[in-house]
Amino acid sequence: MIYLFLLAINILFVLFIKSDRKYWLLSIPLWTLVFSSFILWRTNSDKHIQATETEYWNEKKEDNAKWNSLELAKKKTQKLNMVFIYLIGLQTLITFICQLVGQQQTKQKIYKWTKPIFGVLLVLIFLLIAMMGIVPSGGIIG
Repeated sequence: MIYLFLLAINILFVLFIKSDRKYWLLSIPLWTLVFSSFILWRTNSDKHIQATETEYWNEKKEDNAKWNSLELAKKKTQKLNMVFIYLIGLQTLITFICQLVGQQQTKQKIYKWTKPIFGVLLVLIFLLIAMMGIVPSGGIIG
């Protein structure tokens, strides 16, 4: 559902805004927002899991409820990390397409810089997703 929402926001913005900057005005800041959200989410979830794990190991007794909640938190984090990775991949693809169309439509100089940057990012994201498909327990995800 969130993937369709992201796609709809990008398409509607490009269709209804009548500016030469419409091809980068939303797509690049939106990519930055999704990427920054992933970094913040990842940092906060890692801190929470590490604190819970430290608390569990510092207690000298067996606490199955705490262990189960820790494992559940790890699974939830991994699932949301995958959603973020796919969102970043989708937004990178959309941004790259917008940069291609923007350069073709407007001939502005900004697209000469942004098109190769997002082309390389797109290749890197697809390589990351392909590697995660082969080895699903990667360090960035788990």
